Amino acid sequence: MKYTTNVKRQHTVPKFLLKNFGFGRKESKKRLFTFDKKNERAFQQSVNDATVRSSFYNFVDDPKQLSLESFLGTIESNSAVIINEIIKNKSLSTLNQEKKEMLSIFVLSQYFRTYGHFKMQESMIESVASKIRNMGFNPKDVKDLKYNDFANLKNSFLSMIPRCIEQKQYISKKNWHLFETDKDNPFFISDHPVVLHNELDLRPYGNLGLAVKGIQVYLPLSSTLILGMLCPSYLIDLEESKQNAMWLLQNTLVDEQTMKNIDSICKSIKNFTTKNSIKLTCENVKFYNSLQVSFAEQYIYSEKKDFPLIKEMINDNEKYKEGFRFTS
Repeated sequence: MKYTTNVKRQHTVPKFLLKNFGFGRKESKKRLFTFDKKNERAFQQSVNDATVRSSFYNFVDDPKQLSLESFLGTIESNSAVIINEIIKNKSLSTLNQEKKEMLSIFVLSQYFRTYGHFKMQESMIESVASKIRNMGFNPKDVKDLKYNDFANLKNSFLSMIPRCIEQKQYISKKNWHLFETDKDNPFFISDHPVVLHNELDLRPYGNLGLAVKGIQVYLPLSSTLILGMLCPSYLIDLEESKQNAMWLLQNTLVDEQTMKNIDSICKSIKNFTTKNSIKLTCENVKFYNSLQVSFAEQYIYSEKKDFPLIKEMINDNEKYKEGFRFTS
């Protein structure tokens, strides 16, 4: 595989994926409605211009001029066929183990390769440096911290991306589901499209690791489809809730609300055991779009110029004007 490139304009989210959120008749001229949350403005741009960064995957001051551009391009090419097949069928039924593992590599590489993830890494180093300063030491004196050293930080970030392949089991072994909305209420995609969510409170430890219990991983595939990869514990908990509910139903008098809860649990279990797409409510779509807003470093994309959710979130909390940051 070639590890050098002459390509300067490098996409941090592949064009084949962004096109699925664009508008316009010609595939080669698809455009996106874009919201810049940092500057709170909306505008149009071509898919060709979205998420472009100059030489972003090129190692800094490397004598061999190494780059990950071709490496990532190979992953994209292998995965594009699989994703287009899912979109066409609105189903995961054609996913065999080989395709699932390939798509797992794509999801992981997409999570780790963004400018937003680079800024997360930079933020974590700054957090450590701040604690070192509070202890009365100079963070520049700490070996391997890479504090205030852009070249080392960038090269460390790039070196980490190929190693994500070793973690593919954290995605492939999850329960995979396909969720669907309609054209009137489309999904967003952002400059950091692989997002995490966990309803479990695991304090004092974090709850957003790829391998932690309860983690949910989502990647929008098109304006109407989003891929969810959920920790197996999610379905196990639903089954336990169903068993408890059935015991109540058989041994006690239950009110109308309890009956509705039981019905909701049974429907959820049925949905989560199908390979076909699961239809979502408007509130569900709003939730998934809010995750894109939360994790986006700066830009959110849509086929419709409809961004009140983003403005509402920023008005509620200005932290959403920047990308997601892990806190200690």
